[in-house]
Amino acid sequence: MRAALAATMAGAAAAALACADTAVQQAFRAEDRAALAAAAADAEARQRGAVLRGLATYYALQLAFDAGDASKLQGLLKDTLRMLEQRWARHAEAEVASLYALLLGQQIRLQPWSGMWHGPKADRALGVALRAAPQHPRLLLAQSVAQLYAPAAFGGDPAAALAGLQRASAALAAGHPDPFCWGRDDTDLALAAALRRQQQGAQAQALLEALLARAPEHRPARRALAALQAYPAHAR
Repeated sequence: MRAALAATMAGAAAAALACADTAVQQAFRAEDRAALAAAAADAEARQRGAVLRGLATYYALQLAFDAGDASKLQGLLKDTLRMLEQRWARHAEAEVASLYALLLGQQIRLQPWSGMWHGPKADRALGVALRAAPQHPRLLLAQSVAQLYAPAAFGGDPAAALAGLQRASAALAAGHPDPFCWGRDDTDLALAAALRRQQQGAQAQALLEALLARAPEHRPARRALAALQAYPAHAR
């Protein structure tokens, strides 16, 4: 696994100088689950380990849900959530709050009944972080993903999710000066899903095609586009 991660990192050496999370992003784009597992373990010893491990775990869970074996990562998810919660208690960082909330959402997806307490925990962390940084695009991403998928009785609001994702997408497209570069692809994938839910399939398709134009190796985006094209009645 470490060899797979090393190969991914070597191929992105120049970009990695600017972005701390390049290798993790590229592993997700390639759907390299072994490299993501290695990244989650390797990140513990690194300076920015909390964010890198959280991101690797988040991506690993997304691929595992698609493959139908997400329950196998329950232990990794719980350990990463515990680490992020401890980090958040010591340092109220926007990156940590966004990944903590996104991973709590993954926990709810695995165990829907846990939403009764995990949902409010995510809301509290995001509320504190957004008061300090109301325009932070990855906080907007996390908040909007929760609004997109939560039931209306628990704060679900597809229209608010769409608006928040559009703001996050615009901000990330313009660039966000920090050590991390993740979020643009993730926001556009979520925005495409939100557009599709609003019966705006043509706009969703254009967004996914633009994502693939800048990252043709992005397999999850390619699968999302294929799924959208399989139901042309929604593309209007």
